[in-house]
Amino acid sequence: MAPSKYSEHILAYEMCAVSYQSQRRRTDLQSLNQVVSSLVSAFVKIAWRGMEPWIHCTNGKETLTRVAAWRISPSPETLAAIPPALLPTQLQAAVPHPPVIDWCIFAFLRDKLIQYHSSDPALDDICGEIGLAYVVQADLSEFVVGAEPLTVHFSIHDIIWGMQNNPKLVADGDACGPKPEVKLPAPDLYTLLHTREYAQRVYHQLGIGRGIQEYHLDPSLFARYPHLYEPSAKVAHGIALRSSNKIAWPTPQPLDDVAMNCYRRCASYYTGRTGPLHRSTELIGLCDNA
Repeated sequence: MAPSKYSEHILAYEMCAVSYQSQRRRTDLQSLNQVVSSLVSAFVKIAWRGMEPWIHCTNGKETLTRVAAWRISPSPETLAAIPPALLPTQLQAAVPHPPVIDWCIFAFLRDKLIQYHSSDPALDDICGEIGLAYVVQADLSEFVVGAEPLTVHFSIHDIIWGMQNNPKLVADGDACGPKPEVKLPAPDLYTLLHTREYAQRVYHQLGIGRGIQEYHLDPSLFARYPHLYEPSAKVAHGIALRSSNKIAWPTPQPLDDVAMNCYRRCASYYTGRTGPLHRSTELIGLCDNA
């Protein structure tokens, strides 16, 4: 298998979780999920900080925790906890592969990646392009004043990035006059795609935070990688609506001693504890001086 920055981190924090598990007399699913959740949070904080908004807005930490818990401790209980879209295929369960492939939310793509790209040095880049291809379909008439009914699709990464980074309609320091009411439909397409407030409205209107079952794939992915296509793919229809922000998909920093020490500290914090465990977000301070 080719080197993958994602997979190196995943294998490292899973190894720490296995060590934690082996040192406890009893490990129930809740306590396993808590230590794994802290490790996933540590990975994002230490190595993948550019994706913190995505992880937060898509319930990504819980999803990645459940996938990792099954990989660490495969059982009917951990399998049942995985979201349906991410349930492992027969090929995933049978064939060793870089663990980042397990993060892809489309089963057919996971199988294709195992078949064609497990040994590909460009695997991380391809996974990033798949992430950029996650879209949600919509009717433009619900989003822009005066627009005719038209099927379009929004980039999930574009919307989440815009919620954090687009300019505001009214600057925080501008206290003159009432602030305009922000509600859909937007006055024009540019305002819809390039202001923070409308990005937030689009996010809620599309239900991006409610789950991955509504996600589709941008057809441009298959123009670039035609071998990944199959007829059952949930390919988006209509026109692609994107901002002019040209946002990249961040790749994690390489696994280093800082990250490894952080993972060890997070796991060792739980080892031997018998009382209630703290929320994983309270443990990230363990990494500050790793």
